[in-house]
Parts: sequence; structure tokens; C-alpha cells
Amino acid sequence: MHESGRYCLIETTFLTTCAAAASHIEHGGPRQVEPDDIRSRMPEARIIEAARLRGATDISEPRACPLPSGSDESPTNAHPRPIDRWDQLRNLRIVIEEDMQPLQRLTNAPDLMQAVRGIFKDYRQLYEKGQALHCDIGLDSLGYCDKAGQIVGILGEFDSAPSVRGRASPTYGAIDLLVPNPPQHLYRHDLESLFYVIASIVAGFHDGQRIHNAPLWKWHQLDMGTLLTEKQAFFFKPVVTTTAHFAALRLWILTLVAMFQRGNTAQVDHAFLVEESMGRVVPVFDEETLGGHVTFDAFAACIGL
Repeated sequence: MHESGRYCLIETTFLTTCAAAASHIEHGGPRQVEPDDIRSRMPEARIIEAARLRGATDISEPRACPLPSGSDESPTNAHPRPIDRWDQLRNLRIVIEEDMQPLQRLTNAPDLMQAVRGIFKDYRQLYEKGQALHCDIGLDSLGYCDKAGQIVGILGEFDSAPSVRGRASPTYGAIDLLVPNPPQHLYRHDLESLFYVIASIVAGFHDGQRIHNAPLWKWHQLDMGTLLTEKQAFFFKPVVTTTAHFAALRLWILTLVAMFQRGNTAQVDHAFLVEESMGRVVPVFDEETLGGHVTFDAFAACIGL
């Protein structure tokens, strides 16, 4: 916890017990993450004490560790001895998220819409400014907090996003990735995952609780092959019915389904065109946006931005 009281991710790496912090700031413009100046870093002992004061109970005590090879001190002298700022061989990460709640606990359409729009805008900014992909968007990675009566969407677990291909959770993973050798992860795959989260909430939760026989919840129990078939059929079935609290989001679901339908159809049409070309030159298909149909602008229009 940084002394300013801002929410921050604190991390120590290698041998230093000095924390590098990144704070979420708001200044009337776009929300952004600002790395703290190195001079403001805190010793680990102060971080742990601050975390305890905030109510964290599962915080381990720092322990002295053997020094790395090449150290001036012999291993026999490394244990036990007083701990100083430089002698710990472990990583410490403390995320201050005491106000973060699961996204599905929201109980009315306006709040959910506001949270989702914020999450989408944050993701878009991170991708367009830093080419950052999340790669595992799902119910567990999205949340919200209430800031003085304003609902703020939270895109979590970005620090653990995988950089390898096809690592998304299958339940919310994009159709293209549900194969043994998935293609490169693209930003439209993250948008597809975000859509599945929205659909799961508006069709399966009421008063913050999952309803009995919630649509799409069976996806959690399906094997990869069956899940792929279910998701392919999902876009060409009648649109799922929303629960009473989220009826206002039905238009979101309809327009998002139509957007992905157009993209998936364009992808299939291009595949047929290639098969029928008999070696003739065929225009390159834009896989990143499914032929220009699944883009940030198109998604934004579907959710009223």
C-alpha cells in the first residue's frame, strides 16, 4: 500500500526489497497507470506492515535466503543473519484491491453498462498505446469498485497475462483458440472473451446470484471439442434471454452477436474462396479484425460508445 493511499501494485524483484509501485490515477482525463518514481519506493518491511494495517492477514514474514553464487559471503554465513535491504531471493507482490467486487455482483443494467464500458476503454487504451493483450479475460479477471457512488470497471490480472499462444481459459476463450494448435492471440480474441462475459452475466445472474440452469454456464463443464461446437452454434441460435435486471442490455447482446456473425461468416466465405481459386491469387483476409467486422470501433458502437 503506497503512503498516498492510492491503489497500487507493489512488486519486489531479484535481490532488492525496495518496491516498485504503479498507481491508478484519475485527473479528469483518460484513466492511466503511472509508475512511481524510484525515489518513492518503500522497503518491504513497511509494505508488509501497511498491508497488515489494511486488514491483510495472510502475509508471510520475510526470511533470509542464501546469497547467489559469486557473493562475497559464504553460504555458511548466509543463515541466520539480520535481514537487510538486499538479501532476499524472492518476489513479493501485494495487490491492494479491497474494494474490488466481482462484476457479476452488480444488480442493475446502468451499473453493469458503466463498468463494462470502463473496462473496454481501459483495454483499448492499453492495446493502442502499448500493444498489450490480456489473453485470459473471464469472470474471474473482471470486477468493479464503487468510488463515491460511481461504478468503476476493473480489468484485473493483466500482470499475469500469458505471452504465449492459446492460453486463455476455454470457457471464455475465442472460438479460433479452441483448437490443438491455436493461432496467434489477437485483440479481437480478447473482445470476443469480453462479449462472453457480458452474455454470461446478463443471461445468468439476478440479484448478484447465478440463476438455476443459467444459460452458458454449462460451458464450464464441456470438453474442448464440444465447447467449440457449442460456441460456433451460439452465434446462429436465438439470442439468449436476459434476466429481469439486465433487460436493457438485450440490445447490446443482439448487436454484438450480429457483429461476430458478420466476421465469422466473412472468414468462412474467404476460406471457400481460397478452396475454389484453383491457384488463382485471392485477396488476403484480415484475420486481426475478421475482414474489418470485429474492431474496437465496431465493439464500441455496440455498447453505446
